[in-house]
Amino acid sequence: TISGFNEFLGDQQREGGEARMTLTLFDTQFYSAVSAVPVREIAPLDLATYVPDGCTALYDAIGHTMRITDDYVARHHPDQVLFVIMTDGAENASREFDQRTVFDLIQARKDTAGYEFIYLGANQDAYAASESIGIARDKALSWQAEPAAAAATMKRVSHNVRGYRRD
Repeated sequence: TISGFNEFLGDQQREGGEARMTLTLFDTQFYSAVSAVPVREIAPLDLATYVPDGCTALYDAIGHTMRITDDYVARHHPDQVLFVIMTDGAENASREFDQRTVFDLIQARKDTAGYEFIYLGANQDAYAASESIGIARDKALSWQAEPAAAAATMKRVSHNVRGYRRD
């Protein structure tokens, strides 16, 4: 996951144009490592900054990151918003947001604000999981939680994100 993310980050840093990233890391807890920071200023992850542990508070991470994104969008009006969700486990620890609330948040952002969403899920049926929160199957990808597969997944996503940024 670390090397895959860092490869993704490096690709995005080499891409021309302006892009900002919010990165929320989560397990039983969640926190925003960076919030709307220019991609070129983001440091790679390492074993000190990425320490997976515990359960999967996926819905809370999505809900809180959506609030951060909405606040940024309201203040700065970016041309595009791409929300990428990557998880190696199914939801099992959220306390503030549930599946229906996340589904409604995602639908509202797609319908009224033009946000795009991608769902990357390992150790689960990623296509069913993405649909359960309002993300179409063709915007989902299932991956294996092993180093080579994580890196390959991030490389594929990076290619797609670079294309999205060029539109």
